[in-house]
Amino acid sequence: MRKESNITDKKERIYEILFIVFVFLFLFIWAKKAPLNSSPDEYMRFDVAEYIVNHGSLPDGRDPEIRNPNWGISYAFNPMTTCILAAVFAKTVSFFSDDFELFYLSMRMVNVIFGTLLAFVTLRIGKRLFKRESAWFFTILVVFLPGAAFLHTYLNMDSVAMLATACIFHCWVCAVQEGWHTSVCIRLGLSMSLCVLSYYNAYGFLLCSAFLFAGMMLKCGEKQWNYQEMFKKGFLMLGIVALCTGWWFIRNAILYDGDFLGMSTSDYYAELYAIEELKPSNRATPQSLGMTLTQMLFWIPGGWHYNWMGTVMASFVGTFGFMDIFMPELWTKVYLVFLGVGVLGNIFCLRKHFSVSKQKIGEERIPDNRGILIVKRYRREQVWNGMNWMRICLVIAMLIPVGLLLYYAYASDFQAQGRYIMPGFLPLVYFITLGYETWLDKWIRKDSIKKIFWKLSSAAIVISGILVYVLVYAPNYL
Repeated sequence: MRKESNITDKKERIYEILFIVFVFLFLFIWAKKAPLNSSPDEYMRFDVAEYIVNHGSLPDGRDPEIRNPNWGISYAFNPMTTCILAAVFAKTVSFFSDDFELFYLSMRMVNVIFGTLLAFVTLRIGKRLFKRESAWFFTILVVFLPGAAFLHTYLNMDSVAMLATACIFHCWVCAVQEGWHTSVCIRLGLSMSLCVLSYYNAYGFLLCSAFLFAGMMLKCGEKQWNYQEMFKKGFLMLGIVALCTGWWFIRNAILYDGDFLGMSTSDYYAELYAIEELKPSNRATPQSLGMTLTQMLFWIPGGWHYNWMGTVMASFVGTFGFMDIFMPELWTKVYLVFLGVGVLGNIFCLRKHFSVSKQKIGEERIPDNRGILIVKRYRREQVWNGMNWMRICLVIAMLIPVGLLLYYAYASDFQAQGRYIMPGFLPLVYFITLGYETWLDKWIRKDSIKKIFWKLSSAAIVISGILVYVLVYAPNYL
């Protein structure tokens, strides 16, 4: 039995290695296809990375050399993790070649590697949470949804944000299953540091990490309300985050007169140098036009294919280029129906999967005066279910980017890009997988048929992702 198990494990490791190699090649081929500045904000990221290559230092966000003439700002005001790594790759390539295409492709390799690492981490999460076939389904959907795969093929910060959320998610699962060991706390501190230096719309995972940690430390352990242990391990994680990320905010505070996020200074320079219609005070937003939030959701500006909400969903599934390369509408709808059916499966197990606490019933046997044992039952303190508490935190982490996008589009800059809600993608796919597990358990008894569903669905997602590249994306760059 042990020999058979070892053979099975070895085969599984081979499958995993082949899968990771396949993901890397798929993303690399996609990244190689389009010329520079074929995707949102890539040129502004390229400017920052090129500055680092040329000067050997991080740029000031106000530097005219990297200031975008339309927006009046640069992305040097924001965390530039991807740009720093891209500059290292590009500088290395420049020692061997002066080919410009190779120069910017080397920068994109950072995001290709982030996407490949995301596949690896997601598979580790899936195999802790699901059976083998559904774990592969979970991973493949995260990697091969066209809108998600696209983010790993050009220079941006969305890709590293998704990787950071996956690393945090993995730490959460380890904490729930194994406890808050020091090694888990260290890994979570490092994962949160990566999240801090990614996109601000991924910060919901930082907040939810605090919720999960505090709730589990105070209510899920054998020794409840353990403040001493909570502060000890909490400060360990905060110390790691401060050590790894503090330099960035201190630098901002020094450069921008105390503006440690750089956002106020960025808005000030946008007001000074942006073209008139893009100045913060002149931008036409649904709020400035007197719309309600509900009206914005169903508004179809001139030239748009769908209303605002439909455009967000379509671009989440897969809209490419500068939001001008659309998948066929039926194809997009099939994806949305498939995702929606998975989410709806959770309706049948809301109490089972989200009930946080229960009364623990104690029992005591006391002999009476005749020597007969009398059983006395009593209610003990409520005990929290760590896995269900994690699910609640995942729901919150999934909804925060949606709320931020709604506010941003309504009051600040009217956009309908699905990539802004991608930090909530892993929790969404988790609940989709959980929902399909529930559907299968409800309607199908044979495990063999369930396995067929998972395998066919996984194969269909991979094939569909490849066909989107071949039929929808690639023909635009012949």
